[in-house]
Amino acid sequence: MTQEPNKQAGKTPTEPPAAASPSRADPSRRTPRPNRRTRRGRGVKRRVAWYWRLVAWLIAVPLGFVITALPVYELHVVRKNDLLNIFVGTGLARYARLALVTGIWALVIALLVTALVNISPRRHDAS
Repeated sequence: MTQEPNKQAGKTPTEPPAAASPSRADPSRRTPRPNRRTRRGRGVKRRVAWYWRLVAWLIAVPLGFVITALPVYELHVVRKNDLLNIFVGTGLARYARLALVTGIWALVIALLVTALVNISPRRHDAS
């Protein structure tokens, strides 16, 4: 005489048994999913302090300008007359080279800030 485990004396239960899905029944009993940090053994989230981020931006903006402007000027992508045309010229085409150089400058700055933040000292987050 075998009874199904979910039935008691001929009655069908209205809710599923708690053992079937413990993670859904009690969110505090969930096991955390491993992420990259815990797989590498760190386990603690570390953040960069705001002042290190500020220092990174203060270094990256002028350095990014130099890294971008010198090759552009030496390769004659933008010449002195092109810079003068931006102010005294007519039409939207005068902004084309400036837009190109500004986009490259922004990319270089973003890469520099990312690199500087990644090498900066980190503090342990208490939460």
